[in-house]
Amino acid sequence: MKNQRNNKKGPAIGGRNIYRTEKGQNVLYDKKTGNGYIITSKDEPNFNLYKNRYALVIAAFMLSINFLGHWEFVIAICAVLAAVLEYRYRKQFLPSLTCITHFKPKKKQSLIDSLVETNNKARCLILSLLYLALGILMVINGYQTKSSLPLLVLDYAVLVFSTYMACVYAVAVRKMK
Repeated sequence: MKNQRNNKKGPAIGGRNIYRTEKGQNVLYDKKTGNGYIITSKDEPNFNLYKNRYALVIAAFMLSINFLGHWEFVIAICAVLAAVLEYRYRKQFLPSLTCITHFKPKKKQSLIDSLVETNNKARCLILSLLYLALGILMVINGYQTKSSLPLLVLDYAVLVFSTYMACVYAVAVRKMK
């Protein structure tokens, strides 16, 4: 069966708890309930937002703390942001999807596989370079602003994660035909 997403320019659906059905549908598997949620093409942008909700909160935290410097205020704002995103994910997004009760996962859809299916080398290469640049620039910014040790450790953690994501995109580019 030929992949339906080949040459599609939209977001890639893959990663943790994402599976592909025999019909080629992407399904988000909720381990707690045992249900699967079908992710259609119209749901893909919202899914990618909610899938990355904690990464967005961490990015907002890192950028805010580097520019504002008030720990208490930044932590409070990021906690509210995390709570709002989690609430919307659980109470609005998931109920809007078609639910498959007692879903039995079979074919796992990794992020690299879904990126390869999009067959968009330019986008993946640019994202690989941008992730790497983000991590490096966060560390450089930490040293230039003479950040405290805990903040430098967080900057290095961002560098590690950014390097991992850059490698994922680079591997996807290498696997594309």
